[in-house]
This record gives sequence, C-alpha cells and structure tokens, in this order.
Amino acid sequence: GIGMSYTEQDFIKGCIIFNRLCGNKLFGEDGLTYDMVSPAQCVTIFQKQLAIVHEEFDEMLRAAAAKDRVELLDGVVDVKVTLVWLMELMKSFDGEIPKSYLGDYYKDVLRLANIYQSHKLFENCFSPEYLLEACRRVAENNLSKYTIDKAVAEKWQSESPVLSIRSSVVDGTVYYCLVNAEGKVKKPEGFKPVYLGDLV
Repeated sequence: GIGMSYTEQDFIKGCIIFNRLCGNKLFGEDGLTYDMVSPAQCVTIFQKQLAIVHEEFDEMLRAAAAKDRVELLDGVVDVKVTLVWLMELMKSFDGEIPKSYLGDYYKDVLRLANIYQSHKLFENCFSPEYLLEACRRVAENNLSKYTIDKAVAEKWQSESPVLSIRSSVVDGTVYYCLVNAEGKVKKPEGFKPVYLGDLV
C-alpha cells in the first residue's frame, strides 16, 4: 500500500541530506560567506547544479516524447531531486550575497530555474499519492549510493575503476560514495535501480 505518512517536506529533507552527503555546501557556510567567496566561485556553484538539473530535465522530456510513463515518472522525480538543491542554493545566496555581486548572471539563474519549474506540468500526469510514493522510493534509493563502511566503498571502486571514492562528514559520521570526473555521484556496480512500474 501507499504510505500516507510520507510528505513533500520529508522528500525535501531527504534530498538535502543526499546533497550534504555529497559534500555540497550552501552559501553562508564555511568558505562560502560573502567575505570569502568570489563571484567566479558563485557562478561555478550555480553552473554545476544547473547542469545537473538540465541533464535530468532533458531525460524527462525524452521520456515524455517517447510516451514512456515509467521513465517519465522517474524523470519528473529526478528533476524534483535536483531542483531542491538548486532552490536551497538560491535561498542561501539571497540571504548571504547581494545580487549585484554576479552582475546579470543571477538573472540567468532565475530564468532557468523558472523554466525548470515547468516539470510541474508533467507531475499532473500522475496521481499525487503515486507521485509522492515515487519520490519516497527515489530518495531512499539515492541514499543507498552511500556507505559508512570504507571497505564497501573500496570494493565498489574496484568494480568501477573509472570512478573515484569521495568521502564527506555529516554530523560526525563519514560517508563514502563513488563520483565521476565531474563530481556527480554514481551508482555502484550491481546497484538496484528503483522500481516504479506499479505506480503508472
């Protein structure tokens, strides 16, 4: 059955934890305060997240064009996951750094963020409770890309030599995952993909 206790807020929290485990930081946090961060660094942080959102948005549009409902549901949720962190970055930027610091660039960020919000049109293809259940499964699945066991991480890495291990500390615990050259978290070999087939 579909659990009613899981909410959109739980999903947002899960996405934020996922990003924390990647070692991602928000503006105003160590090294990213107004007195420490350069405009170029700010732009790089936004560019990196926008590229990740764009990739997922593209996959969602391809699934829609192919009329593949399972892939579309997966795509919509992946866009939501990546947009959560973009929105967190924007909120923290607003609270820490004057917009003029980036010249006209911040207008581009806002414009793109608005375009990506159009994923909501595709959310309407699914019932709200099924969409939320898909969100729950994807968020849970994302967290299984991490381990607190270094030996497990080393085993993963030996099976995927092109990827490297990244560690990050959250609340005093060290988490390990695999990342590609761009720093994107990748699935370990034999990783179970999330099943959404019963939700469409």
